[in-house]
Order: sequence, then C-alpha cells, then structure tokens
Amino acid sequence: MIGITGATGALSSAVLTHLSKGERPLRLLARNTEKAAANFHALKPRGPFDVKYCDYQDKEACVEALKGIETVLFVSAGESPDRVQHHKSFIDAMCDAGVKSVIYTSFRGAAPDAVFHLARDHYWTEEYMKSQKSLNYILLRNAFYQDVLPDFTIQGAIRGPGGSGRLSPVARQDVASVIVKLLDDVHPHIGKTYNLTGPEELTFSQIATMLGADYVEETMEEARDSRKAPGVEDWLIEAWISTYTAVRDGEESGLTDDVERITGQPATTMQAFLALRGEK
Repeated sequence: MIGITGATGALSSAVLTHLSKGERPLRLLARNTEKAAANFHALKPRGPFDVKYCDYQDKEACVEALKGIETVLFVSAGESPDRVQHHKSFIDAMCDAGVKSVIYTSFRGAAPDAVFHLARDHYWTEEYMKSQKSLNYILLRNAFYQDVLPDFTIQGAIRGPGGSGRLSPVARQDVASVIVKLLDDVHPHIGKTYNLTGPEELTFSQIATMLGADYVEETMEEARDSRKAPGVEDWLIEAWISTYTAVRDGEESGLTDDVERITGQPATTMQAFLALRGEK
C-alpha cells in the first residue's frame, strides 16, 4: 500500500490524479479527511483506497494511520518555527508503524547554512531521516515551483533584493510526474537524491516580463518594510526575503535533467506553463 500525505494539497492532488487511474491500494493521509475523500471520489478511482487522519504534530494518530503502508510520499509541512520538530515526529511515526520506504519533498540547496532560510529545515529533516536505519529514503530537492511565481507579483511588479541572480523553476506537475514514476518501483532509487529543476535559468526580471509585470529591485531595508503586516512575524519576513537573496547569491542557479531522465519527458518551460495556465 502507498500512503500519500497532504492529500488535499496541490502537489499530492496532482499525484493522486495520476494514481487514481491505477489499481494499487492507496491510503490518503490528511487533516481534513472529508475533503480528501470527496476530492478523490470525484476522480472515480479504479483501485481500492481509504482515508486516515494524519497531522505531523500528532504522532500517535500518525502511527495508527501509517500501519500497513509500505511506501509513503512525505510532503513537507508548511513553514513554521517548529517545522523540523514536526517532521521528526512524523519520521518517528513512520518507523514505529513499520513503513519501509519514503519519498520526501525537500528543497534544492538544502544545507545547514543555506541562504534561503527555509531550506535549512529541509537539511535537518533529511539528516534525521538518513539516521533511521529501518527507513529507506528518496530525496527530491525541488527548485522553486513555477506555479507560485505569479503570486510574487503585487500591484504589477515583483519586488525584492534578487539582483541579476538566476533560478531554474520547475513545474509542480513535473514533480508530480516524477513522484508517480518513482512510486512505480522505488527500489532502484533508494538512497538517491534528485534535484528537480526546470529546463532554463531565469532572472526575476525575465520572469516579471513573462508575467506582464515589472521587476523592482529593493534594498534589504525596503524589502523588510514592504513585507511588514499585522500578525506577520519577523522570522517569516526574513524567510520571504531570503527567497530573493538566495537567488541573488547563486544558490538557485544551475540545471539538471533529472525530470526528463525519470519521466522520459522534457521539463516544462516557464512560458509553456503559463500558456497551460492561460496567462499567456
């Protein structure tokens, strides 16, 4: 049986759309079980499935939900100061439940001193996962999603201290296709790390042009001031800004062909993604 975490989220939903056409037994793991079940029923799945409540912060519930599952797609939690601890709790739950293999959605450039603050969480999650002798892992270090870049545009402009640095954004659908291929047979991929990028390196200025927007370079002070809002904590503002500084400092540059090697199809360009989305 395959377990899919974050079953109502965008990435897992794309994966489940593919898996619904097969006949392998699935377990959808979600906090909102009613929504997960309704969404999957709408796909008219061919194979058997069930839905279990799973919250990374609730280890006991996760252990129960994971029993009987052989392979888990572990989609990383949303950003929070306690994200690494929540991830560790879920990893412990997988081990206690007897899960054999896990595919983890990490982030490109994951390192303890990554310029992009949130990539540090992924590094520590990876390290903890690697320390579990009973758990076989596959790491997907995904570049920034093309899908979120349109949301960077506010009032007709992308603003940030990104300089002329380049990033190689990947389509979320391409990542989903990679995951589906890996789930066909995880064994050849155990212990491997894949860096999933798009097929081109782009500056924020180029991306803004594709979106019909401007790119406005900000100083660090301007970036902090422009992101201040009621209820937004300083650590999150710094994390948002580090999205740009990581690109500026070259942390997100470089291309791989991992998407094409695994799926047999070339990675989607930004323009092609926007065309499919109906923006261009």
